[in-house]
Amino acid sequence: GTLRLKFLTYCTVGTGILSVAVSMFAIHPSQHVYFNFLVDRTTPEHLRTRYTIDYWLPSMRYGLSHLLERYPSQSIYIEPDLTSMWMNRYILPADDRHRLFVYSGDGEFSIGTTNIYHPEVSGSVTYGLEADGVVVYSFVVYGNTIFTIGDLKLSREMRVDDVHRQIYLEATSSGDMIIDSDWDVYLMDGQLVYIRESCSVGDADDDFFLHLHPVDVSDLPEERKESGFYNLDFDFPDVGAVFDGKCMAKIDLPDYPIVRISTGQHEYEEGQVWKEIWNLHVAEIYEVFRESRKNGVRPAISSVFDVYLDAGQLVYVKSRCVAEGREARFFLHLTPADVSDLPEERKESGFDNLDFDLWERGGELDGECFAVVDLPVYEIAEIYTGQYTPEGRVWGEKIDVGSE
Repeated sequence: GTLRLKFLTYCTVGTGILSVAVSMFAIHPSQHVYFNFLVDRTTPEHLRTRYTIDYWLPSMRYGLSHLLERYPSQSIYIEPDLTSMWMNRYILPADDRHRLFVYSGDGEFSIGTTNIYHPEVSGSVTYGLEADGVVVYSFVVYGNTIFTIGDLKLSREMRVDDVHRQIYLEATSSGDMIIDSDWDVYLMDGQLVYIRESCSVGDADDDFFLHLHPVDVSDLPEERKESGFYNLDFDFPDVGAVFDGKCMAKIDLPDYPIVRISTGQHEYEEGQVWKEIWNLHVAEIYEVFRESRKNGVRPAISSVFDVYLDAGQLVYVKSRCVAEGREARFFLHLTPADVSDLPEERKESGFDNLDFDLWERGGELDGECFAVVDLPVYEIAEIYTGQYTPEGRVWGEKIDVGSE
């Protein structure tokens, strides 16, 4: 009798385990949504109206994958902003997940969970979120809808990508490209537009930094006056879009005059990815100078950089800008006709030191590196300028101003 009882017990337990195992195998990869054979699994929507299922929503990844496959070359805006959506986003392949934007706002798609919390557990029956818009995808297990995806564009005839595509066209056709780097940056009416023509994995994942230096520091918020610049750092998902294989982000600029823009991307573990600086005031001066240069103005120095002496300014030009020309620091030593014109701390040396980096006084335009330096008002006898690196001098030339 004891052996028979043990045998029946083993058979019962084994049958139960086997039933669960077969069930889990049959509904893989959603085997976490399982119920034993004593529960009705044949009546449609029976389980979800009586139990909490897929509580942590790991099945949501299949809905996100569906959207990525259905729209292979554009950003996908999903609402509402649920932690479970963000977690599932990071499970997806890195090549695609940067196209998914999860936020509370005017999205294109709505994902609705269909869980309920049973009154015996929570004290009240509370249905989860139902997808708004026209339902275009449902995830079903055991005849029970786990979640749905609603297409909001179909219900309100609105397409977010069309807005970004229009900005892209305006920027590339009429905007001024001020930075040509990993990302092209266009200056438009009160806006900066970042564009990457061909987006690959990681291009939009690294954080962006954007520092704006005003003409008048008093225009800055009180907490930024000491630093001297306004910080508008941003993450691509907050302000960007992906469409037709392109990445684009748009930043609204403050209304006060800006003299210099410093921007790029950085990665927390590896550091700076790229950085560029654009001097708006200097660029305007250089544009005017380029027109006058067409009239045959000759440089006072012809070396790694051509240096022009023009209306109380030194203009440095390198027609083919390469890394060495951009990164080496400039030295600029001015010997006055009268040493007493020098600042007190420079009188002993006998010359004025105005050393600078390219990005402090210039930038890059149409492949040319340039810098513009305003000369002091005192009479200058000699100018000695060039570039140097920690390894030594790159080049150096003198201008005898008295003979100019």
